[in-house]
Amino acid sequence: MKKLFFLAFPALACLALLSSCSIKTTPESEMIYGLLQGTWESVHVEGHDYTTNAQTGEVTYQEDFNEDINSPAHPDYIKMRLDRNNIVTLLELGDASGMTLPVSYAYTFNGTQLGGVVFSGDFANCMTIKEIDAASMTLELVDKGESDGYTTDYYELITFRKTDEQDN
Repeated sequence: MKKLFFLAFPALACLALLSSCSIKTTPESEMIYGLLQGTWESVHVEGHDYTTNAQTGEVTYQEDFNEDINSPAHPDYIKMRLDRNNIVTLLELGDASGMTLPVSYAYTFNGTQLGGVVFSGDFANCMTIKEIDAASMTLELVDKGESDGYTTDYYELITFRKTDEQDN
């Protein structure tokens, strides 16, 4: 019994020490997190989408894009709200594909990246925050991988502007 106590005590002490640790944040990441909060609307998208046969190297699909998103009818239009509970709510989509909006999902934030269903691709689990200020934000998605004998190379740089809508 005495031996068990001497083994359990250090284990409990380590557990207490580890549980008292918290994720360290930098002032810059706290500032970025604060700027993320609010309603955002997509205004520009650029990038490419390439599919290649992995065995032959033949390009089977190629699309380059660089365009302004001028209306909610644009297929890349997104209006979303991010909140301090790490919830992103999709308010409007140019291509809702049968979704009933609004719809909310959890998101993660690590100082430079946003993760979760809304901020991921087929092979990437996050988007990188390239630029952000009180009025605009640019997110980057690099989504590369191989599946079913095809290699996908998808790159997207999407710019959002903050709207003046009040959070509900």
